[in-house]
Amino acid sequence: MGTTAKSRNSLAFLFNHLVNDPHYYPVRASYHAQNFYCYCSFSATSANTTNSGRDIVESPNQFLKYVRDRCRSRSLRNLDDALGLFDRMLHMHPLPSIVDFNQLLSAIARLKHHSTVITLIKEMELSGIAPDVYTLGVLINCFCLLNRVDLSFSILARILKLGFQPNCTILNTLVKGLCLQGKIAEASRFVNEMEKKGYKPDTVTYGTIMNCLCKIGMTGEAIGLLRKMEEANLELDVVKYSIIIDSLCKDKLVTEALNFSLK
Repeated sequence: MGTTAKSRNSLAFLFNHLVNDPHYYPVRASYHAQNFYCYCSFSATSANTTNSGRDIVESPNQFLKYVRDRCRSRSLRNLDDALGLFDRMLHMHPLPSIVDFNQLLSAIARLKHHSTVITLIKEMELSGIAPDVYTLGVLINCFCLLNRVDLSFSILARILKLGFQPNCTILNTLVKGLCLQGKIAEASRFVNEMEKKGYKPDTVTYGTIMNCLCKIGMTGEAIGLLRKMEEANLELDVVKYSIIIDSLCKDKLVTEALNFSLK
């Protein structure tokens, strides 16, 4: 068995433990994932369609180019327009590629309609459109932003079961989801386990935890994490140092803040 396969199997074991461990997530994700899908009762196919693409273009290729251009230019700002595009795509023969659906899902997620994105992905699957790792990453992000990090970990387990390799963006999203729920200790343990399994945390990973530590007054721990980033030769910017300095000032440790800024 190769190194990648071993790493995937080890990580799968870890996530199974996380999902089923009541100390981490008291809700069994596999059961509630189905309920959460049902909870998002908005149906894209029943939405009123608009002139967002249905009457503007004729050929399927022209229509898909129109959708891509609107998503890439971020000019899609209306949910009804987006749902009209999705509805037409879902009824095309042959169906568009998953890449085209992913672009539209990302655009809707940027509009902060996270529950709608979850519902649309479910509709895609019911129509026989298999999600790829990017789709599932969007799903993880939506669950995290809805404070359902338990369901996000169930999707991660699904990614591993499908044989996909989670990328740094997905792992960082999970870290952020844990931090948003105030589970800083769990986030730190998760990062440590990532490192043990061969996944290298980046500046976003550490920066997310460092920012949360400062927000809850654990400036000393945040400084320790910053030093770890320096030792790992990770790229640091002025923002991360400013977070520490601001936190020290809020703790009325102005001298320490000045000394830190001079280092």
